Amino acid sequence: MRRHALLVLALSTFACQGATGESSEERPLSKATQPIVGGTASDASEDQVVLLLTHVPKKDQGANKYYEQCTGTLLAPNIVLTARHCISATTAGTFTCADDGSLTSGPGGTVLEDYVPADTHVLVGPMLPTTVDPTTWPGKGASYVHDAGTVMCNHDVALVILEAPIADAKIAPIRLDGDVTLGEGLLTVGWGATTTDFIPPSRQRRDGVSVFEVGPSSVVHLGGSLAASEFLATESVCTGDSGGPAFDSQTGAVVGVVSRGVNNGPPTNGSGCLGTQHTFMKTSSFADLVAQAFAAAGGTPWLEGKPAPGQGGAGGAASGNGGAGGDFTDKVLPADSSSCTVGHGNGDASMPMLLLVVAGALALTNRRTRKASSTALRRM
Repeated sequence: MRRHALLVLALSTFACQGATGESSEERPLSKATQPIVGGTASDASEDQVVLLLTHVPKKDQGANKYYEQCTGTLLAPNIVLTARHCISATTAGTFTCADDGSLTSGPGGTVLEDYVPADTHVLVGPMLPTTVDPTTWPGKGASYVHDAGTVMCNHDVALVILEAPIADAKIAPIRLDGDVTLGEGLLTVGWGATTTDFIPPSRQRRDGVSVFEVGPSSVVHLGGSLAASEFLATESVCTGDSGGPAFDSQTGAVVGVVSRGVNNGPPTNGSGCLGTQHTFMKTSSFADLVAQAFAAAGGTPWLEGKPAPGQGGAGGAASGNGGAGGDFTDKVLPADSSSCTVGHGNGDASMPMLLLVVAGALALTNRRTRKASSTALRRM
């Protein structure tokens, strides 16, 4: 069985500069995250897709707070779908995955401890604010739901249950039954790097993406073999898009979650994602996790091809206005609530973008990261 090494990126590393204008020490790309390349600006009609920043206190440098960045999708006003590596620490470095979902080599690819749910913050809207203060954002984590897998291979999905529902939230339908198919048309949306910016000023979208390979498959592409819960899609995502959605272009349902891929371009943008394919997790393989999240948070998921819960109309496309499904008002959760099995994070095949926020709110600036090997895949 052939296997391929994957290097998980630490998504993009960025810093908010303090009064001195100095950023934190240079960090390697160590987690799998990716930006939308070759895309266009995403408007408010796609506010189902949100930006996640998670504070990692042990990486703080003095007054500078260290955040990791990912993309997510609102399945309910109080539930965000994202990647497991976005809410759990993972080991850095290259790793290989077999088509049975096992991790065959490291040092990357192993999931470590979860971050603190209350340290995950959610920004809604298509524009990046000129100042970054996640404590003022409308979403704050209360608990995480995942399958407690100990490797990223075949397990890179998680849901964040929020302390309180986001007001007037747009939500997305989701595919929980049936597989993706070769050539299936996709729309990707996310906060990842573009060919000009590592952190774009606005959320990005790209039409015309398609499913390139469906797991399980022993065929080795740049990212290695695919396990049963994975698929490969054509060029679109890049660092920072980790956890973001692949929408079916016809039904508008979320069918995939960005997991891992490669960005071999300069450390200031995502041009290295051009001409590449990236690995997504199939949402239908994680129906039990979605059910667990809704059991804890309340409400009912909006299923592909069905009316939105609580509404009589047919489900709309991903770019349409999703209705808030079910009754969430009685499911406001305390920050320390825990409704899921907590497993230690896996490798670094899909890591989020790294950000620093100084004293709460400062202007975001691009900073350089050490370039990883051009022959290895990285976490988005």
